[in-house]
Amino acid sequence: MGALALCTDGGGSIRNPAGFTNLCGLKPSFGRVPAYPPNLGFAGVDDEIARLIAAAAQLFGDLGAEVTEIDPPLGDCTDIFETHWRVGETGAGTSGQAA
Repeated sequence: MGALALCTDGGGSIRNPAGFTNLCGLKPSFGRVPAYPPNLGFAGVDDEIARLIAAAAQLFGDLGAEVTEIDPPLGDCTDIFETHWRVGETGAGTSGQAA
């Protein structure tokens, strides 16, 4: 355990454990933190969570960060994600055999 760590996140591997331990997980892109998408263009967000995120984005802006709200044209990618996740669960590609 540490006060600060740097990780990667391919499907929640930073955010999920962080959330279960009352921490904040963030995966920035190289050279910058991704722009601000309140709902990723398709995801439903609880009103209270949306309000808190907007307030945090405003605070970063007040502190001098350039905050841009974006609405990426992703569409619902749940099926694609689940397929990708299930392939990873099998262990295929790591040892050539299913786990």
